[in-house]
Amino acid sequence: IQQRKRAFVSMLIMVPLGGAATDIYIPSLPAMVHVFDASHFAIQSTLLVFMVCYGLGQIIAGPLTDTFGRRTPILLSTSVFVLASVFIALAPPLWMVIALRGVQGFFVACSAVGARAIVADCYEGAERSKAANWMTIAWASGPILSPALGGYLQASFNWTASFWAPAGRGAIVELITFQDLPETHALP
Repeated sequence: IQQRKRAFVSMLIMVPLGGAATDIYIPSLPAMVHVFDASHFAIQSTLLVFMVCYGLGQIIAGPLTDTFGRRTPILLSTSVFVLASVFIALAPPLWMVIALRGVQGFFVACSAVGARAIVADCYEGAERSKAANWMTIAWASGPILSPALGGYLQASFNWTASFWAPAGRGAIVELITFQDLPETHALP
């Protein structure tokens, strides 16, 4: 029961990462138009590419987490997400920001799929429904709170802060996953 509790808390911490990465930089889009001297469509395509790759990543993450367990794919994919976030924050050319947003979306999908799988691994019946409700609340906190945080970061720093923050959040997910998340999937 202690491992299940550790897995549940880890899941609650990791699940908002994808939603937060989607919306935290929305307040910075006008500044990015200016910084990159690009069209609104070009800057908005960073969100489109993220979402497409997030969807594709979920299709691939399911079989990966079923084959290799939950913990290792979450650790590896979150590491790539953190690196992509750092590289975006270093303000590369716009084409690279767009490509790295795709990398972010693709790899953060594994933590989203892994979190849902952890709930399925650890709970059954009414307990599963209750855990899934908590997971939904945790996930929703990302897109709900991130635009306000992103607005603060944009006003206080600049657009790159909206990518440093997810990098830091991803590093926290990495640390918690490494230290506290037990493997919940029985491997063949």
